[in-house]
Amino acid sequence: MALSILPHLLTTAAKKNQVKNEIVILTATSGDTGKAALAGCADVEGTRIVVFYPKNGVSPIQEKQMVTQKGANTFVVGIHGNYDQAQTGVKKMFSDKELAKELDAHGFQFSSANSINIGRLIPQVVYYVYAYAKLYADGRIAKDEKIEITDEELDAEIEKMAAQYGMEADKLKEYIGDNEKESMKRDLAVTKAVDLIMENVKERDHIDSTRETSPLRQAEDAIVLDNTHMTIPEQENWLMEEYKKRTEEE
Repeated sequence: MALSILPHLLTTAAKKNQVKNEIVILTATSGDTGKAALAGCADVEGTRIVVFYPKNGVSPIQEKQMVTQKGANTFVVGIHGNYDQAQTGVKKMFSDKELAKELDAHGFQFSSANSINIGRLIPQVVYYVYAYAKLYADGRIAKDEKIEITDEELDAEIEKMAAQYGMEADKLKEYIGDNEKESMKRDLAVTKAVDLIMENVKERDHIDSTRETSPLRQAEDAIVLDNTHMTIPEQENWLMEEYKKRTEEE
């Protein structure tokens, strides 16, 4: 939904600010954002969109969805590399001042469909405002109560469960992980791209766990859950049991 609104927000903002250039939207995708961005921008006047993706790093279905997208203003480029390399290439183009000058001379300028674009973030905020209002209306949270929202499926279930049972978040720290390769096979239902994606995942995990600011590491007092072969309900039950143990011990 957010990506279908984005190109219209861009063109409206451009007109209000007397921007005469045609907007060229650059975005890198690991498979999911690409199709949505292409479909949202297809044949929207005043825009063009170029999507970069890792040639062997997406599922066959995702690739077909992108390369068969209709629209005179849509372009798809498969690169030899992983998603991070595609994203890095896009960022380099954004920061290339000489390229920006050349584009401007020909009546074009760059924008993005990734999460750095405020035009994509604003529509998404509606989801969270609605969810908070619904939780409050249903009596599941108190007025002005703070909640943390993430886009991970399990985290969303945990937040919902915590709100439902009045659980205190600081009572239990969990470190949830799984076998990455099995997870990839399950989620993508494809084996061709798994090894390449695994390489990308390991690289990104290393960066996230060794970064200077807020590294993603297991807390010393966290309990570890390997959810490789567990369903969401099974994980919920496991967390509830661990929570009960912690509260009983106290």
